Amino acid sequence: MTDSADLNPFYSGNYCGHDTYVCDVAGRLDRVRTFDAAACRAALTVPGLQKTVKVAIERRLKMMRTAEAVLGGPKLENPS
Repeated sequence: MTDSADLNPFYSGNYCGHDTYVCDVAGRLDRVRTFDAAACRAALTVPGLQKTVKVAIERRLKMMRTAEAVLGGPKLENPS
């Protein structure tokens, strides 16, 4: 795994010595559903991120901040 694979939460594996990533909107939206806050922040820095995926990531971060406020738990930083 390369350094970029460590930083990209859309990394999907290695095929014949080449790092592969999820690039389509549907695949990325599926991944976002499982992201924690750190993965969400890393995903927002991925070049060429689709607008739909960006909105989904921002909604997930907001949902996690809301859940933390209601239920307690680890504090999530507000990236804004």
